[in-house]
Amino acid sequence: NRLACDDIRAKIVNSKSNLRLYEQDYGLAQKEYENYKILFAEGAISQKELEEAEKKLNEAKERLIVERDANLPLLEAQLKQAELIYSESLKKLEKTVIISPMDGVLLNLPVKKGQKVEVGKLLAQIGNSDNLYIETGINEVDAARLKVGDKVEITNNALLTESLQGTVEYISPIAEAVTTSQGEQNQVKIRITVDTGRGIDQLKPGFNVNLKIILEQKDKAIVVPLEAVVQNAKKELVYVVGQDNIVEEREVRTGLSNELFTEIISGLSVGEKVILNPSEGIQNGVKVIVDAASN
Repeated sequence: NRLACDDIRAKIVNSKSNLRLYEQDYGLAQKEYENYKILFAEGAISQKELEEAEKKLNEAKERLIVERDANLPLLEAQLKQAELIYSESLKKLEKTVIISPMDGVLLNLPVKKGQKVEVGKLLAQIGNSDNLYIETGINEVDAARLKVGDKVEITNNALLTESLQGTVEYISPIAEAVTTSQGEQNQVKIRITVDTGRGIDQLKPGFNVNLKIILEQKDKAIVVPLEAVVQNAKKELVYVVGQDNIVEEREVRTGLSNELFTEIISGLSVGEKVILNPSEGIQNGVKVIVDAASN
């Protein structure tokens, strides 16, 4: 389109040059015709010579009119149309340049040069490793215990040499039904920001990681293995090995727990020994043999 504009502009320059020549020719032919009219009146030239001068004048006039009123306006109209097409082409070309709304690294380019794309087609994926975040789904029961600001431990034994820290940044207000390896579950989407610091460069966009969300935390607490606590009706009991290895059944109140230990809020003191997985034979007042190796 640009070449077409340049070609038409060159033709316009040539047409204007011709127009100036035709104006000069017409002026000369007109003077010559006027002179011939005087000479003819004086009998100095023949009728034929006068007619030839008139014919020459008419031909010069016709060339001038055609160039001025037809050729030049047509070329100018063609140039205007070509410039309009060129302008529209430039606008379309500008739309082919996609500018990322963020700084980052090109992670994925699913299209190739020359490939036709439809509206909605993914053209590229951009990632910024300086602002990593993790998206995952939490079952609705556990999600009810979460809150924005909860701390998260991020691990992956195969990819990370040490755990990373993160923070729950967003909790979706709705649950969605998703299919998992355990069947269909209602899950709540959450987003976790990854704290910058040592080891952050080991985490890359697209990695799979394990998350441990810390719901509550205490710096000091009395804890016992989960196997030490027995549920009896509405009571929680432990069997304490006291003086002379005599068993004492004691009711306790538990607090925080994880997959291995539970907190004892009341009912036990630091250093007391408890029985793990007590059998039916373990009763209040029974004497037992303590395995010193197990402490």
